[in-house]
Amino acid sequence: MAKKGKFKIKGDAPGTLVYFLNMDNQFLSIPIALGEKVKVKATIGKLEDAKVSGARETHVWESWLKDWNETRERAGVLYKALDKTDQPVDRAEIDKGFAQLNQKTIDDVTKLVQTYPSSAIAPFVINDRFINYPNPSAAIKTYNMLDEAAKKSYYGKEAGEAISIMERTAIAKIPELSLPDTNGKALSLASLRGKVV
Repeated sequence: MAKKGKFKIKGDAPGTLVYFLNMDNQFLSIPIALGEKVKVKATIGKLEDAKVSGARETHVWESWLKDWNETRERAGVLYKALDKTDQPVDRAEIDKGFAQLNQKTIDDVTKLVQTYPSSAIAPFVINDRFINYPNPSAAIKTYNMLDEAAKKSYYGKEAGEAISIMERTAIAKIPELSLPDTNGKALSLASLRGKVV
């Protein structure tokens, strides 16, 4: 709760986390690490124009938001075209537009990770774009580009665990399984690969 325009976030944090400030149904996202004294200068009703200082990862976050907001705006145009009921829609063109935006997102996340491989923001974005909206190949590719500091961050550990689960449970993934045969000897599925059973 803000008092006289000031507020504090208290508690333990496992590293840099992204916090969301809500003011009059407007949202501002800020990456804050434990112990950082962050200043947010904002006007009621114009939270999108807020100036944030003191957060070490702000420049990384703003770099991502610039690309992501462009993608969201372009997606909005496509969704509006789909919602038009008074005109026929060229579904093939809409699908092509969404495919281009999907590739743009992959390119933008890759660029972010290449530019800031040690940032805790990079695995946050990987989680947000490729784990929450499953894209295993993009998640694995970009996660493998992170350096160890990013992989050990809160969001890096979260992404690593999610990727591990994706790899173990992927469609057409054959589980490593072995059971005793009629003689009690372990028989694995892998030993039957390529054989008629």
